[in-house]
Amino acid sequence: MMPLPGSPARISALLFIFLSPLLFGFATLWLGQDASWDTRNYHIYNAWAFATGRYAEGIDMMPSQGQFFFNPLLDVPFYLLSTLMPPKAAYFILGCVQGINIPLLFMIGWLTLNIAGDMRKVAACAALALLGVFSGMGISEIGTQFNDNLTSIGILLTVLLVLRNIDFLMTENCCRVLERGTLFGLPAGLALGLKITCLPFCLGICVAALILTPDWRKCLRLAVCVGFGITLGFLLAYGHWAYYLWQHFGSPMFPFFNAVFRSPLLPPNLLLDYPTPRDGRLFVFPFYFAFNPLLVNEIIWRDLRVPILYALLLVVPVWYFAKGRVTAADWLAQRIPARFLLLVAGVAYYGGLFSQTIYRYLLPLDMIAPLLVVAAVGLLPVARKARVIAASALLLLVTLSIQPGDWGRHTHFHENYAAKKIPPQEAIYILAGQSAYAHLLPRIFPGSASFIRIESRGFPATNDTGLREVIAARLRSSKPKILFVPSQDLAEAQRALSQFGLVADSFCVIWRDPIATLELDRSSHGYTQQYSQCPVKMKNINANP
Repeated sequence: MMPLPGSPARISALLFIFLSPLLFGFATLWLGQDASWDTRNYHIYNAWAFATGRYAEGIDMMPSQGQFFFNPLLDVPFYLLSTLMPPKAAYFILGCVQGINIPLLFMIGWLTLNIAGDMRKVAACAALALLGVFSGMGISEIGTQFNDNLTSIGILLTVLLVLRNIDFLMTENCCRVLERGTLFGLPAGLALGLKITCLPFCLGICVAALILTPDWRKCLRLAVCVGFGITLGFLLAYGHWAYYLWQHFGSPMFPFFNAVFRSPLLPPNLLLDYPTPRDGRLFVFPFYFAFNPLLVNEIIWRDLRVPILYALLLVVPVWYFAKGRVTAADWLAQRIPARFLLLVAGVAYYGGLFSQTIYRYLLPLDMIAPLLVVAAVGLLPVARKARVIAASALLLLVTLSIQPGDWGRHTHFHENYAAKKIPPQEAIYILAGQSAYAHLLPRIFPGSASFIRIESRGFPATNDTGLREVIAARLRSSKPKILFVPSQDLAEAQRALSQFGLVADSFCVIWRDPIATLELDRSSHGYTQQYSQCPVKMKNINANP
């Protein structure tokens, strides 16, 4: 997995492995503080609510909209970090941890590439690793709390461990394979438990192991053992949350997959923001989102790595059969590692496509795509020099195509958890609309307050569901009720309140967030968001929520 001890190539490789994560740390400070919609909506609030026991005590209901039901465990470390040190230090550490993807990609490349000369191989692996992480989507997520580039560490680590030990796993006895395979599957399983969007990659790893070689017995044993490790890791990371959701909402995956788990609180349909195309676009979808990235995300970004890789994987099989089932005698990548990676990528891509077409969920594929481009070009039955030139030209095209996305950044780092600004009051604060502002709750409200969101993305107040009845029952409390919404959403909030027989008083206190609610700095003076706090009362004496 490394050059020979004591060689200059070994020293270069070790320096790269240990220093490269710092690139993400410094890149985070240069890009600025995360101000994305997701962070403002749930990453801060969910971590605070979990760490302070608000989830366990059932104090709040959906202040972070539908994301209230996501496993908060992955957000807790950064929340604790942010409370213990200055924001720049916390974000620098977050970036460095995300940068662990770089040495993992380097080592996967080392096991995969077929390049003579250790120093040249080190340079090639380092270049592919850097190109892998500094993609249009990858750059946009540096130092953010989306966590796609944190769970990718678990996926890449499992891939690396399987590749590093493939000979052992295919030749040893069942007991030792079970022991090692379980251990190797754990990182991907933990990633899956922390973020369910890793499921396509976990399936890809198991399917790739199952059909890796013609010896189906050994492949089946490998797939089962690694799959067992993935399952164990999933249960360790998600088991506590599955139990919580099942106890409180009637489904271990609430609100998703309700066609399977049948919670009485929601109808049996899957919630999708970006549904899979149901026409001919399905088979050429990478070429569509290459020109219209809004098909797969909310922001504009550009990167041709996946469309180019997809085109190669269409061309190579055609060329293979047209040339009489002949491939290059000397691949640019080792056969078994290349086959394993290509199978994982293919299954993960289509697995993700058939669940929800959000590109950032495919970030591990995005990271490993440059290496797979080299592996795919290396299969073509032409002269080695021509293949090297072709791979280099395609990677150059990928590099030139990169246009990073922007989810929203603060140019200055602000405290996420400053002193509370609103006087203590034991009341129910009602949130409404689709704006993301739950990040304010741990920063400005007293711990005695409770928060109920009566309307959010995917859960309009007009929906007649069991979940709406749960919210209505909570609103029947005798505690004082106060509407707290962005001022521009006040009219929308009044309409939502009317669905529960409530109305907000016309006298509202205006509160201004002094740090612009972590929104973008719009000018040298910044941008200050206004919020309205309005007493809430029954619409009329006969109305019931």
